[in-house]
Amino acid sequence: MKTMNKILLLITVVLFSLTYTKAQGPGREKIKALKVAMITEKLNLTPDEAEKFWPVYNKHDEAMDDLRHKERKYFGKRSEDVTNISEADATKLLAEFDMVNEQRYKLGSNFVKELKKILPNKKIVLLFKAEEEFKRKLLQRMRQR
Repeated sequence: MKTMNKILLLITVVLFSLTYTKAQGPGREKIKALKVAMITEKLNLTPDEAEKFWPVYNKHDEAMDDLRHKERKYFGKRSEDVTNISEADATKLLAEFDMVNEQRYKLGSNFVKELKKILPNKKIVLLFKAEEEFKRKLLQRMRQR
């Protein structure tokens, strides 16, 4: 019976991750699949938890991606000519930086509130630990290439 639950959980995870990564390139899709697998393993989600968790997680992940794109829009173009930036442009850039940071904080806070409705606190902590571990491993692999 335990094996059946794990199979059901894996199928649920794969379905949710595939719907999220459909519009992204194959490299991002592979990375997302690896991340989902690691989170699934570390959190040891029950089928009921997984069914509720993945839509919330994917929505949050998508919102964070949008925020990262916005951040690149504000800071990516200007990073080359920052040495010659005017005081007015620097003021505007800092205001945009504050706005992005506030949005990031609100997203994180709302995410934790949503997770508390689904998972015990210990699994939420394990999620953040698993995400950090995944980032670290991904960076190590990128450096090796």
